[in-house]
Amino acid sequence: MVAAGDSQSGPTALTIAQLMRGISPAQLAWLDKRVRLESSEYWWRKLSPESVTRLSRRGLDPLAIGLFGSDRNGYVRAAVVDCLADVRDGREVPFLTLRAKDWVPPWRNEPPNC
Repeated sequence: MVAAGDSQSGPTALTIAQLMRGISPAQLAWLDKRVRLESSEYWWRKLSPESVTRLSRRGLDPLAIGLFGSDRNGYVRAAVVDCLADVRDGREVPFLTLRAKDWVPPWRNEPPNC
């Protein structure tokens, strides 16, 4: 829904960001694991690295972008890290911390593209 850019993408992303604001680090780690294990069940299962980059450039809240980093696809996770590298207000820290050991080769070898 969000990745497709349909009419519900804005409200959906806003809802995600609002829900993510009060989450603790332990809850975020639990959520990250659950989403990766069950990502085929969720609406963002069709995310691509390109859609993450596009959404970030359109100004999607970093909290929503960060949650996309829980995707099963390592290339999507790498795109999320690239995009969050430009955020400097603290919202990016919990998500970058989760990805600290997530050494997807394109992320390790390529500069950020957001």
